[in-house]
Formats: sequence, structure tokens, C-alpha cells
Amino acid sequence: MRELVEQLNSPNRLSREEAERELLSRGRDAVPSLIDALSHGERRVRFSAAKLLGLIKDLRAVSPLADLAQEPAASADERSLAIKAIAEMAVPALRHAPGLCDFLLRFRRDPDPTARAWAIHGIARLGDATLLPYVEEARRDRETWVRDMATAALHTFAAGGGGEEKSNHGDTETQSSEEKRNRGRKEEADAGAEEGAGADAAAAVSVVNLLPETEARAYLETHPDAI
Repeated sequence: MRELVEQLNSPNRLSREEAERELLSRGRDAVPSLIDALSHGERRVRFSAAKLLGLIKDLRAVSPLADLAQEPAASADERSLAIKAIAEMAVPALRHAPGLCDFLLRFRRDPDPTARAWAIHGIARLGDATLLPYVEEARRDRETWVRDMATAALHTFAAGGGGEEKSNHGDTETQSSEEKRNRGRKEEADAGAEEGAGADAAAAVSVVNLLPETEARAYLETHPDAI
């Protein structure tokens, strides 16, 4: 596996693509090596590792990807790719995972518009109606691409998030508690934004997530303190 990881730094594009295909085909078996590659000395290797981990979508990769996104020395491309990978792993089953939600809320105010866009994408994928104002807010972003992503995210939310929120939170008391929790998150996120977007991005958070809903729920049940 180590040879394939090193091949990601090959000067030959076809050789790099071959290594990526082989690592991807190995799926979860490749995850430990790809996680190690996130701290590789060569940017090209780190970038490919983040991309592949996002495609494999293994729970073990989320915290290391979050670390990369918050690493001050990481390039804008690396950070954005790590945020994208985490955002695309967001599923409604994990909307009650505060680490994941807080991570995405922090990056919605990032100086990099690409990071902001992917954070909004992830917030929408959580399918939580109480987070909808953040997506609406992004439609007024100064960057066209972020506004476009927010509009697309609203469609994502309408397609899968809102309906599940209603069915899972029909109980008024439960809904009220969730709204209070997210209002608190909004106040904290907005307060942090006033201190500067850079501070938001640097704040350390612990995140977990997995794309399949059933596996995500099972993980949260068996690891209640992981997030």
C-alpha cells in the first residue's frame, strides 16, 4: 500500500491516476494508509489522499480530514477538498451530532468561498429544518458560486431533508429542544465570526459521520460519546 501512496506523487499523470484507481478499488482496506498520507510531505499526495477518502466515505477518515481542514499550513485546495469530503458524508441521521454540525457552521464563514460553499452543502445535507436559515443566508454571499451552491443546497434540502425532519420530530417537546440547541449553536457561531473567520476555521472540533443512514445511526448508538 505504501508504494501506491508514493505513486500519488509521480510526475507522470497517468501513473498517479493508476495509483488512485487502485487505492480506490481497495476501499476501506486503504483507509489507514490514506489517513497517514494526509500528513505526507508532498502536497500532491495529501490532495489525492483527501480526495480518495472522500470517495471511500469511511467513518475513520472524518476526524483526520477535519484536522487537515483546520491545519493552518494546509493549502486552500486541501482545505476545501477536506471540507467537501466531510460535507458529502453528512446525512440526516447525523444532524444531532454536534461536532459535525459545528464544524460545518464554522466553515460557512471561512474566507475561502470554496470552503464556504461546501460547508453550506453539508449543512443542507443534514436535513435539519432549524439549520435552514444558514442556507438562506448564504444566498446573499458576495461570491456568485457560493450563492449558486446555496440555491442548489435548498433543492437538496427540499428533496430529502425537510420531510424526514417532520417525521422524526413530530413530538413538539423534542422539536422545541432541537430548536433551542441549534439557536445556541447559531449564537456561538455568530459570536465566533465576529472574532474573525480565520479563528472560526482554526477552532478544533471532533466530527464523526458515515454516508449510509443505518450505519450512521448504529454508530451513534454504540459510540454515544464519540461526538
